Amino acid sequence: MEETSLDDARRKVMFTLVSPTYLPAGYALETVRIFQDSDGEYRTVFMEYVNGEGQILQFNQHLIRENSSPEKTTINHAMAIIKDTVINGYKAVLIIQDPDLTHLEWITADHIKQSIFGVLAEEEIISVAESLQ
Repeated sequence: MEETSLDDARRKVMFTLVSPTYLPAGYALETVRIFQDSDGEYRTVFMEYVNGEGQILQFNQHLIRENSSPEKTTINHAMAIIKDTVINGYKAVLIIQDPDLTHLEWITADHIKQSIFGVLAEEEIISVAESLQ
Protein backbone atom coordinates (compact mmCIF):
# COMPACT_ATOMS: atom_id res chain seq x y z
CA MET A 1 0.00 0.00 0.00
CA GLU A 2 1.24 3.46 -0.87
CA GLU A 3 -0.31 6.82 0.01
CA THR A 4 0.01 9.23 -2.87
CA SER A 5 -1.55 12.19 -4.64
CA LEU A 6 -4.40 11.77 -7.10
CA ASP A 7 -2.15 12.88 -9.99
CA ASP A 8 0.57 10.40 -9.02
CA ALA A 9 -2.01 7.61 -8.72
CA ARG A 10 -3.29 8.43 -12.22
CA ARG A 11 0.25 8.02 -13.58
CA LYS A 12 0.89 4.70 -11.81
CA VAL A 13 -2.30 2.67 -12.20
CA MET A 14 -2.92 0.40 -15.19
CA PHE A 15 -6.32 1.91 -16.03
CA THR A 16 -8.00 5.27 -16.47
CA LEU A 17 -8.60 6.47 -12.93
CA VAL A 18 -11.83 8.41 -12.49
CA SER A 19 -12.97 10.67 -9.67
CA PRO A 20 -16.30 12.28 -8.78
CA THR A 21 -17.15 15.75 -10.04
CA TYR A 22 -20.01 15.90 -7.51
CA LEU A 23 -19.57 15.43 -3.78
CA PRO A 24 -22.08 16.05 -0.98
CA ALA A 25 -21.61 19.37 0.81
CA GLY A 26 -18.53 19.49 3.03
CA TYR A 27 -16.69 16.47 1.58
CA ALA A 28 -13.14 16.82 0.24
CA LEU A 29 -10.51 14.35 -0.90
CA GLU A 30 -8.23 13.49 2.02
CA THR A 31 -6.37 10.29 1.16
CA VAL A 32 -5.45 8.32 -1.97
CA ARG A 33 -3.97 4.85 -1.53
CA ILE A 34 -2.72 2.63 -4.34
CA PHE A 35 -1.91 -1.05 -4.02
CA GLN A 36 0.82 -2.84 -5.92
CA ASP A 37 0.22 -6.44 -7.00
CA SER A 38 2.92 -9.13 -6.83
CA ASP A 39 3.79 -8.46 -10.49
CA GLY A 40 4.63 -4.84 -9.65
CA GLU A 41 1.55 -3.35 -11.33
CA TYR A 42 -0.95 -1.07 -9.60
CA ARG A 43 -4.52 -2.28 -10.07
CA THR A 44 -6.31 -0.99 -6.95
CA VAL A 45 -7.01 2.54 -5.73
CA PHE A 46 -8.82 3.66 -2.56
CA MET A 47 -9.88 7.30 -2.35
CA GLU A 48 -11.24 8.70 0.92
CA TYR A 49 -13.31 11.85 1.07
CA VAL A 50 -14.01 13.29 4.53
CA ASN A 51 -16.43 15.96 5.74
CA GLY A 52 -16.13 18.35 8.68
CA GLU A 53 -17.79 15.86 11.03
CA GLY A 54 -15.23 13.18 10.18
CA GLN A 55 -17.60 11.05 8.12
CA ILE A 56 -15.81 9.14 5.38
CA LEU A 57 -16.97 8.50 1.83
CA GLN A 58 -14.74 5.85 0.26
CA PHE A 59 -14.45 5.28 -3.48
CA ASN A 60 -12.53 2.20 -4.61
CA GLN A 61 -11.46 1.12 -8.09
CA HIS A 62 -9.95 -2.24 -8.94
CA LEU A 63 -8.87 -3.57 -12.33
CA ILE A 64 -10.03 -7.18 -12.62
CA ARG A 65 -7.45 -9.32 -14.39
CA GLU A 66 -8.48 -11.79 -17.07
CA ASN A 67 -8.74 -15.33 -15.76
CA SER A 68 -8.65 -14.14 -12.15
CA SER A 69 -10.90 -15.44 -9.42
CA PRO A 70 -14.43 -14.05 -9.59
CA GLU A 71 -15.08 -10.82 -7.68
CA LYS A 72 -17.41 -11.42 -4.76
CA THR A 73 -19.10 -9.34 -2.08
CA THR A 74 -20.70 -11.05 0.91
CA ILE A 75 -23.83 -9.46 2.37
CA ASN A 76 -25.97 -10.41 5.35
CA HIS A 77 -29.36 -10.31 3.59
CA ALA A 78 -31.24 -10.12 6.89
CA MET A 79 -29.40 -6.92 7.82
CA ALA A 80 -29.57 -5.09 4.47
CA ILE A 81 -31.83 -3.80 1.74
CA ILE A 82 -30.45 -4.79 -1.66
CA LYS A 83 -31.54 -3.00 -4.83
CA ASP A 84 -30.54 -3.31 -8.46
CA THR A 85 -29.85 -0.01 -10.19
CA VAL A 86 -27.97 1.38 -13.19
CA ILE A 87 -24.94 3.72 -13.05
CA ASN A 88 -23.95 5.35 -16.34
CA GLY A 89 -25.33 2.40 -18.29
CA TYR A 90 -23.82 -0.34 -16.08
CA LYS A 91 -25.82 -2.70 -13.87
CA ALA A 92 -25.09 -1.90 -10.24
CA VAL A 93 -26.04 -3.17 -6.80
CA LEU A 94 -27.05 -0.78 -4.03
CA ILE A 95 -26.83 -2.14 -0.48
CA ILE A 96 -28.35 -0.17 2.39
CA GLN A 97 -27.43 -1.19 5.93
CA ASP A 98 -28.58 0.57 9.06
CA PRO A 99 -30.56 3.65 8.15
CA ASP A 100 -27.83 5.41 6.19
CA LEU A 101 -24.79 3.16 5.60
CA THR A 102 -24.84 2.72 1.85
CA HIS A 103 -22.64 0.64 -0.46
CA LEU A 104 -22.86 0.83 -4.24
CA GLU A 105 -20.83 -1.30 -6.64
CA TRP A 106 -20.64 -2.14 -10.33
CA ILE A 107 -18.21 -3.34 -13.00
CA THR A 108 -17.46 -1.24 -16.08
CA ALA A 109 -16.97 -2.50 -19.65
CA ASP A 110 -13.19 -2.20 -19.22
CA HIS A 111 -13.30 -4.57 -16.19
CA ILE A 112 -12.99 -1.98 -13.43
CA LYS A 113 -14.88 -2.86 -10.24
CA GLN A 114 -16.02 0.41 -8.72
CA SER A 115 -17.38 0.68 -5.17
CA ILE A 116 -18.60 3.59 -3.10
CA PHE A 117 -19.26 3.32 0.65
CA GLY A 118 -20.55 5.98 3.00
CA VAL A 119 -23.14 7.24 5.43
CA LEU A 120 -25.23 8.81 2.70
CA ALA A 121 -28.78 8.69 1.42
CA GLU A 122 -29.39 6.49 -1.60
CA GLU A 123 -29.89 9.51 -3.90
CA GLU A 124 -26.61 11.12 -2.79
CA ILE A 125 -24.44 8.05 -3.36
CA ILE A 126 -26.01 7.56 -6.81
CA SER A 127 -25.28 11.21 -7.65
CA VAL A 128 -21.63 10.74 -6.68
CA ALA A 129 -21.40 7.60 -8.82
CA GLU A 130 -23.04 9.20 -11.84
CA SER A 131 -20.61 12.14 -11.68
CA LEU A 132 -17.47 10.02 -12.15
CA GLN A 133 -15.12 11.25 -14.86
